[in-house]
Amino acid sequence: MKPNNICLIIPYFGKFPSYFQIWLDSAKLNDDCVDFCLITDQEVKDYKVPQNVKIIKQEFRQLVNYINKKFDFEVAIKKPYKLCDLKPAYGDIFASLVKGYDYWGFCDLDLIFGKLSPFLKKYSLIEDKIDKFGCLGHLEIIRNTKENNLVYKFDDEQKMRNYRYVFSRPYAYAFDEQFSFNILAKEKHLKIEDLLQDQPFSDIYPFSYRFRDSFKDSRNVSYKYFIFDKGKGLKEINILNDGRRVERNSMYLHLQKRVMRCNITSEYNNLIIYPNAIDYLERFDREKIYKPSKIQDFIYKSQLKLKQIKKVNSIKFAFQKLQLKQFFKNSN
Repeated sequence: MKPNNICLIIPYFGKFPSYFQIWLDSAKLNDDCVDFCLITDQEVKDYKVPQNVKIIKQEFRQLVNYINKKFDFEVAIKKPYKLCDLKPAYGDIFASLVKGYDYWGFCDLDLIFGKLSPFLKKYSLIEDKIDKFGCLGHLEIIRNTKENNLVYKFDDEQKMRNYRYVFSRPYAYAFDEQFSFNILAKEKHLKIEDLLQDQPFSDIYPFSYRFRDSFKDSRNVSYKYFIFDKGKGLKEINILNDGRRVERNSMYLHLQKRVMRCNITSEYNNLIIYPNAIDYLERFDREKIYKPSKIQDFIYKSQLKLKQIKKVNSIKFAFQKLQLKQFFKNSN
């Protein structure tokens, strides 16, 4: 694989995560194959930005205006989170940024990358001319062709998969996720490696204090933690219920919605990643991994309960709205 033939685009507005420098370091680890383009309103002068991370300083409203010029209708971007729905269109919207690259894609700042090239080689991204690599909105890679870059415009009957419907409304529709963009790609017969069978990544369930996988059965895992080696990559360490230790190289760690304390203030070679903190490996403390405090347990369980309540209320609201609509229809 030739160097830097992938460009990942990340618009990000607002305060960086506490572990942003670790994100930058993990990006540097992949300077053999990936360039990152970070569009942000934040200053980066206090960070060590590697050469393969390009910073484009821009205010949120400037980017919104730029995006709206690309469409013949108003794109309703009221808050930065709405940009997630536009991720599948980045190859089209930011055509000038991805020009010359074999692949483009998108990712988030709540990731810590492992060494990507062995995984790209294992799944024959280049050799087999994979059109779409990954199916989860926090990291996807698309082969840079005109046809692939316009897949998001495919006229699907479902409103949730219709870009005009989704883009013109301010709500978040998860258009970048597996049940929207991935289905459109399948309907257009793209060659897809969704990675869901092997799951070489570590996508952490956000509403549990302990590290638990979002998509895998973790019932036989007592606890887990991660070690990030600045020069080699990311290891996932699983301690099974019977005491056995099982480790593997991980493509990346996704810390979705997880508040992390970063204790790194100087140079390092190896880090340990706990469920709520990142620290120097030499400070390893097993107690921090599998014995959450009562407060931590309460917070995470409360978050989960709140999420469930919101989901139930949204279903009730939708049902009531439907009943009201039917009532007025019958009245006429």
